Amino acid sequence: METEIGKTEFDLNVSLDELEKRISRKETEKVPLKIAGIKLTKLSDLFQEPEETTAWLVDGLLPSGGFSVMVAKPKVGKSTNARTLALHIASGKSFLGRDVNQGVVIYLALEEKRSEVKKHFQDMGANGNEEIHIYTGGTPVDAIKQIREATELLKPVLVIIDPLFRLTKVKDGNDYIQVTNALDPLLRIARELKTHVLCVHHSPKGQRDGGDSVLGSQAIFGSVDTLLIMKRHEGYRTIQSIQRYGEDLPETILNFDKNTRTVTIGNAREVEDLARVRQEILTFLGSQNEPATEPLIVKETEGNTALKRKAIRELVSSGEVKRGGKGGRGDPFKYSRILVPAIYVKQEYENPKPTGNPHGCEPYSRTDNFQKTDSRTEDFVGGGNKKNKVITIEDFEVVEVTE
Repeated sequence: METEIGKTEFDLNVSLDELEKRISRKETEKVPLKIAGIKLTKLSDLFQEPEETTAWLVDGLLPSGGFSVMVAKPKVGKSTNARTLALHIASGKSFLGRDVNQGVVIYLALEEKRSEVKKHFQDMGANGNEEIHIYTGGTPVDAIKQIREATELLKPVLVIIDPLFRLTKVKDGNDYIQVTNALDPLLRIARELKTHVLCVHHSPKGQRDGGDSVLGSQAIFGSVDTLLIMKRHEGYRTIQSIQRYGEDLPETILNFDKNTRTVTIGNAREVEDLARVRQEILTFLGSQNEPATEPLIVKETEGNTALKRKAIRELVSSGEVKRGGKGGRGDPFKYSRILVPAIYVKQEYENPKPTGNPHGCEPYSRTDNFQKTDSRTEDFVGGGNKKNKVITIEDFEVVEVTE
């Protein structure tokens, strides 16, 4: 019997003994093998198949014909982010700094008032000519059937369901079978009709942020191509992705524009946190009368310990912080802020030369290439009859010059 591709196919009714004989005679070397409807392909034949490439709706983030879930706790901005995505796909604008495949969008707002959805798109700058088809209200009867029919008719590149479990009724969100059965019809729509289906999902109150907080997380992880996780932190919000295809998006700052009610991408969270920690360490060292050890810096400043240690190394490397000591048990590394590196201050001496260092700074050797950086000075009297002129710029180190 010949298959469509011209290869011999085994009779499904062949006996096991006969099958073993055929295998022993190596009759299966160049033909696909079907047993009870399961097609088996030899590894050598699999290697000869052409490579599959991933087509993207949002470059590197949401695959075309894929299935994704955006999850967050209430009031984090899921719907705002979803509507921003809808508008940018329909208008061909980049989303979160990534190129998009422009096309028709279907948006199901199953919790929002019609007037609110209208106002939001107006605030975002939509002109009404974008190919976005919106449904507002309660869950329609035969919702999955209607979504499939609308998708077949309109041929959208993106279908957004907000929120997921308003559409698919699940009694126990932690029940793997229930969640899988609820997601499977949406997954089939995405795969069969080549549209990306994105579902907005509420993370339960009281549970921690992240993928583990998703209701029925094992079932959802097993079904989605991209899981988008949004979080609220003090003063900012972030997004990250866990992906089947492409590289995961690290936790990244989201910028929310209150006027246009749109979302744009910011720096990676670590970049923002590192900048904040660096400044906090500089402020702390500037308040100290003597160099501080790393354990003291870590103790007296806020933030992640590993990030603080990284910040200290970067500050030393950039020349903003000076490290002293040999790093041994009896002589640990100590750090001090360098506020005005290599600055010279003109001094007027009267005999004898002063001793000591009232400002706790290391002396610099005087050179002929003297350059004063600020005219503001403060006089103080040191040992003997010497009068020094010392720069007192706020937040800058006071440097003594000796001859």
